[in-house]
Amino acid sequence: MCRVALKKRQRNYSNIAPVAFSVLALCYCVHAGAATDPTKPLVAGLSSTSGQSAVPKPGELVLQSIIAPSLKSSALTPEQRSANYKAIISGQLVAKGQQVDGFQVVDISERQVILQSEDKSKELVLFTHPVVTYK
Repeated sequence: MCRVALKKRQRNYSNIAPVAFSVLALCYCVHAGAATDPTKPLVAGLSSTSGQSAVPKPGELVLQSIIAPSLKSSALTPEQRSANYKAIISGQLVAKGQQVDGFQVVDISERQVILQSEDKSKELVLFTHPVVTYK
């Protein structure tokens, strides 16, 4: 009788082992999937090459985009092309010569905007953080 009860116990444990393994494997997969968020920015929290934080401070001027002249204007000189660039700085669309937050827009190029006030100048650059590429 004792051997029969022992075999029944072993049989019960042998049925539980695959189920327990499956549950553990599922928990591991769910945990691993939660650890890597595909929508998370690749360079969150990194410092820019200029030593400034990648996250702007409130009230700080931020170059968000540069709008280049159309391809039809390829016959223009670099000076004429520069005059046709526009930029979005802290949500405001500006062109060369316009004012933004006490600064005059002196120059706009493909990757940067130069601002000048009475006592100082600023250079706002697109993509100040390293660009990450994958193979």
